[in-house]
Amino acid sequence: MATNRRWAIACMLLACPVAGHAATLDALKCHTVVTREGKASETVDLHALLPEFNSNQCRVKGRVRYFCVPATVVPPAPPGFDGPVLESAYDCYKVKCSGTFSPTEAVSDRFVPILQEQSRYRTDLLCVPAHMRPACGDALFPTCSEGECATGTGTCQPNGTGGCACLPIACGNTTACGEGACPPDQDCDVIPNFGCACRPARCGGPHVFGPQCGGDCGLDPTVHCVANDDSEFCHCERTP
Repeated sequence: MATNRRWAIACMLLACPVAGHAATLDALKCHTVVTREGKASETVDLHALLPEFNSNQCRVKGRVRYFCVPATVVPPAPPGFDGPVLESAYDCYKVKCSGTFSPTEAVSDRFVPILQEQSRYRTDLLCVPAHMRPACGDALFPTCSEGECATGTGTCQPNGTGGCACLPIACGNTTACGEGACPPDQDCDVIPNFGCACRPARCGGPHVFGPQCGGDCGLDPTVHCVANDDSEFCHCERTP
């Protein structure tokens, strides 16, 4: 009976044969990381699926060592070596627990499918679920600022319909004036001793008002922004 129980638990860990077979996110692809923010410092008890691997008073200390994401291995594992679908990324920390574990286990996997005798286990890493910054469209309203936008697509803001979307940054709310959003007939420019502000679009850009130019040519009322000959661009010219 005890043997059957151990086999049932091992199947949960190692993926025993199941009916049907398809490639799934049942592997972890782990990456070394560099981070300068945050250090763990905590003593925890660890209760394992196999009781003989339980540990108490383990010390988790330091920065994240590895970042692991679920992955599908191609080609798929042979029948009997696939596992449950993983749905979370993981941060892995160095952990120190006293002593080694005495059990000897017979283990196999997709790369070495024969049973391998393993012993003298020592705890080295503890991996815990990691929560990543969501894409803007997946952020929960009204905390849209937690959503991530691709470079150049603005910031994650409420979209007016109860959701979140990547929208341009209002000119007055940015320090990179060239990226600020203004009405179509204005540019986001640097205003000395003020910051960024919308002002009439400068002459010299493409037609933005249909067939005629309308950019700013300064304070002289006799100078207007007109179209270049045979061109889609504009220039300032004194007109009668």
